[in-house]
Amino acid sequence: MNKKAENIIVGISVGDLNGIGSEVILKTFEDSRMLELCTPVIFAKR
Repeated sequence: MNKKAENIIVGISVGDLNGIGSEVILKTFEDSRMLELCTPVIFAKR
C-alpha cells in the first residue's frame, strides 16, 4: 500500500480571512515533513 494513502486527512479552517491564519497554515506546510504525517484539507469562507 502507498504510504501517502495511509496518511490521515486533517481539516484545517483558516478562520478570519483578514487574519494571519492562512499565513500560519502555509508556513506550517512548507516543511515537507508535515506532509509525510498527514494530508491537509484547508477550508476558507469568503
